[in-house]
Amino acid sequence: MSNNPNCPSCKGKNVALILYGYFAPTKEITTGLAENKITFGGCLISKNDPKWECTDCGHSWGKIT
Repeated sequence: MSNNPNCPSCKGKNVALILYGYFAPTKEITTGLAENKITFGGCLISKNDPKWECTDCGHSWGKIT
C-alpha cells in the first residue's frame, strides 16, 4: 500500500487502493482503512471499475487486474 500513485487530477498524495468483494477484517485491512490507504468499492465487479481513488478530490482512475 506504500506504492500508491499520486492523483492524476489534483496531484495529491492521499490515494487509496479500491478493494472489491468481501474481505475479513484483517490487521492489514483495518490499518489501511484507518490510514485512508484502502477503501471498499463494493461487491459487484466489472471491467470498468477503477483501481485507485484520491481521498483529497475524490477522483477515481486505473484498471483493476
